[in-house]
Amino acid sequence: MAEASGVNGERLRKLHVRLFGENRAVDIEKGWSVLQLKEQLCKISGRKLDELHIIFAGHVLADDLTLEECELGQRSVVHVVASVGKAKFRESQQTHTPLRSHGVSKDNGRIESRSKRRKKSKFYVYCKSICNKAQPGKLRVRCTSCKDEAFQLARDPAGWEDVLERGKINGSCIECNCDKAEFFFKCTGHEPFGDTRDEAVPLSHVSSNTLELPCLACFEVIDPVLTFPCKDMHSLCLPCFSTFCESKIKDRQLVLVERPKHIGYTLPCPGGGDSCNNTFIEEIHHFRVSGNEVYEKYQRFATEDVVLRSGGILCPGRGCGSGIFPEDNVRRILCSRTTGGCGLVFCRNCLQEYHSGDCNYQAPDMTSYTQSYSCLAENALKTQRETEKCLKVIRETTKPCPGCRSPIEKAGGCNHMTCQRCNFEWCWVCEFEWNSNCQSDHWFRTL
Repeated sequence: MAEASGVNGERLRKLHVRLFGENRAVDIEKGWSVLQLKEQLCKISGRKLDELHIIFAGHVLADDLTLEECELGQRSVVHVVASVGKAKFRESQQTHTPLRSHGVSKDNGRIESRSKRRKKSKFYVYCKSICNKAQPGKLRVRCTSCKDEAFQLARDPAGWEDVLERGKINGSCIECNCDKAEFFFKCTGHEPFGDTRDEAVPLSHVSSNTLELPCLACFEVIDPVLTFPCKDMHSLCLPCFSTFCESKIKDRQLVLVERPKHIGYTLPCPGGGDSCNNTFIEEIHHFRVSGNEVYEKYQRFATEDVVLRSGGILCPGRGCGSGIFPEDNVRRILCSRTTGGCGLVFCRNCLQEYHSGDCNYQAPDMTSYTQSYSCLAENALKTQRETEKCLKVIRETTKPCPGCRSPIEKAGGCNHMTCQRCNFEWCWVCEFEWNSNCQSDHWFRTL
C-alpha cells in the first residue's frame, strides 16, 4: 500500500479494493480497523454499514480487526460485497489478540526467539507471463464458476490435493449460487493489481529450505531447494537442479511415466535408492527453472521421442527435425516441403543423403553411453542421515499453545491451530498468532 501525507498529519495509504466488481484505490489511515474501512466504503458506495462484508483470501474480516493485523501488503486486494438479497457471510472468529496479553513476551517466551531463528515456509511459483523465473507466490481462492474472489471457504486446505484438484473444497460465493472453490497462485515479484496476467504455476516440489537440507550434488545448504518425493527427501539447490536437467536432457535420459499418474516425460530422484527410482518430478513446469533454452530442449526431446516411439523418423536436415511416418521397407525418404519440411531426400538407415546400393550402417553400442552429471554416493548417504534427524524433529506431535502453554497435538490437516482451552488461534509453523501471511505462505505446508 502506497503512503502519502494526510491533512491532519497522519500517514495515508492507498488500499486496493475490489468494490462490487470495480477496482478502486481507497485512502486509509494508519491504525484503522476493518469497521472504519467499512465506514469509508459506505461513503463511497452509498451502502449501509450492515450490508458490507470485506473478504480477503477466502475469509470474511471481522470488524474489530485492525488493517495492520490483517497484514495487507502492497500487492493485496480486498473484495467488498453486499449481503442484500443473498445469504450473509459469517465473520472470521480470529481474535488477533497480541501475544503479550496471553503471557508470552520477549523475556519469557522461548517460542518467539526460536521462531525468529527458523525460516518460514513459502510457496513457490513459476511466473511465465512477466518474471519468467521461479518466484515466491501467494495462495488465493475464488469461485469455480464466476471466478470471483469474493468466496468464503467452508474449511482450510490440508494438502496439495485440496489445492490442485478443482472444486474439492466447498464454500459460498456471493456472486452466484456455486459452492465449489478453486485455488490459484499469484507471483509476488510484480504489481498484480488490475492485471490478470500475474497468475502463476505452482511449483509443488520447490520450497523454502526450512530444514536446512544439504544439496545432494554440491552439499551446500541453499534456499530454496527442490525436494523429491522419495522417503529420504533428497533435495537439489536450483542451480544444481538446472545442471541435472540440462545433462539428462542432453543425454536423452528422460523417463516416460504414464502409470499410475500420467506425468509424461520427467526425471526420477538422482539419489539412487529404491524409493528414488520410483519418485518423479510430477509437474513439467519445474523444468522451466532451468531456463528457456533447457526447457525448449525438453519439449523437443519429448516431441521427438513420441515420433520415434510411434514408428516415425526425424529428418536429419540442418535445423529441420520434422517428424516423418514413411511406409514400411521404404529406404528413400523425402522431407516434403508441402508439409513444412526442408525438402531433403535421405536414407532411412544411415540418415545421410540418399545413396543407391545397400546401406551397411550399424547402430552404435549404447551400453557404454555416459552422462556428464553425477551424484556422489557419500553425499546421498550423508543427506539421508541429515534428513532422518530433521524428520525426527518434524515427528514431534505436540507444541505448547502460545496463549496458555497447553500442549497441542497436530494429527494432520492445515497449520491453522485453535486451542480448545483458551481459543487462541495460532500457526503451527511460526508458533505465532495466525495471520494472513501464514495463510498465504504456508496454509498447509510445513516444508
